[in-house]
Amino acid sequence: MIEDILLVPYIDLGNFPNDLHLQLNQTQDEQMDAEFDVDNPAPGKLATAIADHKAAVATENSAYIVSRSSEYTEQIAEQDAIRDTKIDEATSVANAMAKVASLPQMQQAAQVWLRGWNVYKPNPKSAYEAETTAIQQWYEDYQADADQVAAAGTLGITQIIADMVQANNEVHRLIVLRENTQGQQQNTTVSLKDARTATDKAYKWMILCLNSYKVVDQDPDRFTAVTSNLIAQQEYYLGLVKDRQRTNKRVQVKSEEIGNHTYATAREWTWERLIEDGKAQLAIDKDDPTRIISTDKKAAKAGTLCLALKGVPVKPTDEVDVDKTYELIPAE
Repeated sequence: MIEDILLVPYIDLGNFPNDLHLQLNQTQDEQMDAEFDVDNPAPGKLATAIADHKAAVATENSAYIVSRSSEYTEQIAEQDAIRDTKIDEATSVANAMAKVASLPQMQQAAQVWLRGWNVYKPNPKSAYEAETTAIQQWYEDYQADADQVAAAGTLGITQIIADMVQANNEVHRLIVLRENTQGQQQNTTVSLKDARTATDKAYKWMILCLNSYKVVDQDPDRFTAVTSNLIAQQEYYLGLVKDRQRTNKRVQVKSEEIGNHTYATAREWTWERLIEDGKAQLAIDKDDPTRIISTDKKAAKAGTLCLALKGVPVKPTDEVDVDKTYELIPAE
């Protein structure tokens, strides 16, 4: 009977973020490839449906890459700001110590480090690519010079340098991605919205063909493995979408002592789960595990502040309600 046959459900992908929409469709294609090959080809219309879906996903991928061009530009600016801050921190320390004759060891270290830095002297006001190249060239020499490395350690700027180089590497990586995107744009005429719509249509037909063959095929068990895998992937990505939605939901916590805060949350999250996320300035009280307290630095001056709703302390196991405003009150 048809109700006893395992079928792949067609899920509406309309609320999927662009990246997860693309990833789900790509992984569904990979499962089809793993199931069907030369020795075990997909039958008739299913083979055509799989090929059509792959073509639609390829078009969507191109459109997605193009759509991220502006996103890469924003990320480049963010990483550039980080590396510029680190350059300022490192050079400020070195320049200051180079003038302190009363601390000869620090002064000598500063002079050694600045000597190497000034060979390339990366300029935060220069173009992204020029600054990136200057830092790369300086860092290559820096790593090969034990005296410079030791000088940085003496000055206490080793971690600052590491952070600067990491941000610089990110700028370089993002510039390459943006250039690839701009090159791809010349070959892409379909909008991402239209590409997604075409993929959804092809996906629906592919699933319909697979399910139809399961029903009419003389050996329906032939598709059991791929069906189970496709369903498992659907459930996995639906979970990712649900978790991603937490960034669109925020709960407000008010306090006269330390000001107001908002925290990202998700459906059906408890306060304990939100605290585990690590982004809220809250913690479960070690002295009383049934209540939640603020870990904000200003809270120390106000004493222990306890999370409450309408004056009643909130328990870690209580579900977060984004439609209500919580408060921090002095703990009894």
